Amino acid sequence: MIRPYPESLTATALLGTARSTVSLAGLHTAAAAAALDGGDPAPTLLAAAALESAFLAGAAAPTTAPVPTATPDDPRPLLPEAAATRLRSLLLVDSPLLPEWFGAAAGFRPPSDLLVDLLGAAVRLAQYRDGLVTLAGPRGQWLAARNPEWAALRAPDTGDDEDWRHGTPAVRRRWFAALRRTDPAASRALLSAGWRSETAEQRAALVTELAAGLGPDDEPLLEQALDDRSLRVRQAAAGVLRHLPGSAFGRRMAQRLREWIHVADGVVTVTVPERLDDAALRDGLDDRTATTADVRLTRVTQAAPLAVWAEFGVTPEDLPNVSVAAPFAEALEHAWSAAVAAQGDADWAVALLRRCGSVDPQVAAHLPRDVLIARLRATRDGALPDPSLLAALAAPWPLDVAAAVMAGAYASRVRTAELRHTVDLLAHRAPFELESALSDAATRTGDLDRLALFAAAADILTHRRHLHQELT
Repeated sequence: MIRPYPESLTATALLGTARSTVSLAGLHTAAAAAALDGGDPAPTLLAAAALESAFLAGAAAPTTAPVPTATPDDPRPLLPEAAATRLRSLLLVDSPLLPEWFGAAAGFRPPSDLLVDLLGAAVRLAQYRDGLVTLAGPRGQWLAARNPEWAALRAPDTGDDEDWRHGTPAVRRRWFAALRRTDPAASRALLSAGWRSETAEQRAALVTELAAGLGPDDEPLLEQALDDRSLRVRQAAAGVLRHLPGSAFGRRMAQRLREWIHVADGVVTVTVPERLDDAALRDGLDDRTATTADVRLTRVTQAAPLAVWAEFGVTPEDLPNVSVAAPFAEALEHAWSAAVAAQGDADWAVALLRRCGSVDPQVAAHLPRDVLIARLRATRDGALPDPSLLAALAAPWPLDVAAAVMAGAYASRVRTAELRHTVDLLAHRAPFELESALSDAATRTGDLDRLALFAAAADILTHRRHLHQELT
């Protein structure tokens, strides 16, 4: 039950301040109320009543809090009003146009009244979190520090190790990742010193973070991790070592290829031993994670430098003319693709495209832009271009490529559902000059589903055009 106000306060309110003196005696909040006394008894009475009411409802005496420091300066130019309005609408529907908007808006600061919406959306939309936090800038960081619900949005302070010493596993990993980005040597020394005190799960997570800023000095710690009792830690270490050029791990994998591969008269023969030695098991080729010969071949090929294949006479120039003996033909094709995806070798990516006519999206991502465009332009009239190559071609597409994609999709007899991904790419990457043609295509088809597909794509293209206009 809420206790009534002291009688002196109630009596003054009933009689009026002109006929009665305001007495703060007996109030739990007397000291705070006195500090608000401006000489006029009526406002003093109202302030005293408000403070006492808050105390009685919350059962806590008021305290004086220091005025917070002012928000830091943000020197970036203010986001145009039209662009801020569009951002609000994009956030409202979790629009897939958000990444493009963030790229176009780089260098602008948001209006102050948008900061709360940005931080709330960053908590809710993990896939767009980095863009939202970057846009919010230093003032967003200042605001996030004052709301526990936004703690995950704050950039870790690597100058203070409180989070590392006492944080949750997720907080500690974020702090370690931030330290890794700014001081790789310090992060390596910290992990090495505390290795035995970490759980296996944490060791695996922190080893994975070593991939950022990876260098030769990290190799001893990663080699140590290969001897860890935990399978998860060993897998994490092997996964990072695959991306370290010139590592002993890569040399060991290359030596295994020398023992497993034989090339004669342009034919590659693969022999994977049934039983592997302890060194191979240590490098991640154990029976639990590499259960078949195909998987072992892929693991070894993926980690061995692609340059080792030149020792067998297999270079990117020769690759289209090489054949692989059964039963490893399909497995080695997959292994080469995995190696290119892991090592990002553009020459090998082009060679695989010439060899197979098509490549996985992970390989297509490493094809030079001019090669992608040339191959897409070579698509026969009226046919749909290779979806992996389309996905790898960043915006803006050349107008002729985009027009060919639109024509192929319009004329295609496949089910509309099978066209959605291609038309969606068209909508997000076509140049704005295609807008009217895409709108016209929507009106010319008698298939209602296809009409809706093209109309939606034209609408997206229109939104993209306005998006960029508002930011220039």
